[in-house]
Amino acid sequence: MSKAFGKTSTEQLNAINPILKELATKALAKSSVDFGIPSTGGKRTAAEQKVLFDQGFSQKDGTIKKSYHQSGNAVDLVPYIDGKLTWENKQAFKDINKAVMESWAEMNIKDWTLTWGGTWTTFVDLPHYQITKK
Repeated sequence: MSKAFGKTSTEQLNAINPILKELATKALAKSSVDFGIPSTGGKRTAAEQKVLFDQGFSQKDGTIKKSYHQSGNAVDLVPYIDGKLTWENKQAFKDINKAVMESWAEMNIKDWTLTWGGTWTTFVDLPHYQITKK
């Protein structure tokens, strides 16, 4: 059975950089874990970013420090387990990352760099992927 993104995930995908959209779609097909994109996991306004900052879910306030989400160059991929998005299952995030990194390598995009928030040391952000132009 093939996996497909639901309504919220699709809306988020349609607002982000097409490179990330392709990456997420390829990774979903490969992943051993189903995943989706929460309503705040795609492109964000400064106000939406500020709310997440105030709640402690981001290090970027949306004004002084902007998030890659604000430019559409970030996406949050969250495991979908037992019918709901789940943030506590670290192994599921690692499994998703494996599919993301394999998909990224296959896409062979030379002029962009992919970063996973799961590798950060000061603020580990397991769902977060961002791209930067080289």
